[in-house]
Amino acid sequence: MFEDASKLVDSCVKLGITANQFLLCYLLYTDEKVDGIYPSKGRPIANLYKYSSNEESKWTREEVEDLVEKGYLTHKTNRQTSSIYPDDLEVQDSFIENVMASQSRFDQLNAIYPFVEEMNGIHFQLKVCDLDKVEERYNKVVRTQSLHSHILDLVRWAKDHGGVNMKLENFVASRGWQTLQERRKNHSTLSYEDQQMG
Repeated sequence: MFEDASKLVDSCVKLGITANQFLLCYLLYTDEKVDGIYPSKGRPIANLYKYSSNEESKWTREEVEDLVEKGYLTHKTNRQTSSIYPDDLEVQDSFIENVMASQSRFDQLNAIYPFVEEMNGIHFQLKVCDLDKVEERYNKVVRTQSLHSHILDLVRWAKDHGGVNMKLENFVASRGWQTLQERRKNHSTLSYEDQQMG
């Protein structure tokens, strides 16, 4: 994500949080959900759960509450337990905008774009390409911040609703975000029952 450690340190200092708190927010932002939840076992397991599987590296309630108080996270439920469940947390724009401002537009896309897609038990690598060439093409095609923000929003939506099944290189070359836009538009016009079935 960062070219050197100083950018990570600068982000933590600017946000007033620890590296552990930063990692929680960043993983919530980049980890891919499956059917609306972060996979806690099996394959692939979310990085959130890989990291917190060690008792020493679990996030404390105090760390999470501090992030909520600072406006970087919100609770999606009012579950009152001592354990912290990543599925109950949502990273806020105030964190994303501060951190992602240190990345190029393409790096922001690359950070959230999935690595693999599974089809019929076979995993397809989605990021095997010349990233420099893909970045050059992306910058030529995506010239405004508003379009770039829209593309990021569509990719996040697609990860939560059926995944992204195109290599990053092809996604940029074919302007795959237009297809995602149509999919989201069609998805929103389905009835609740239709969405549950398909």
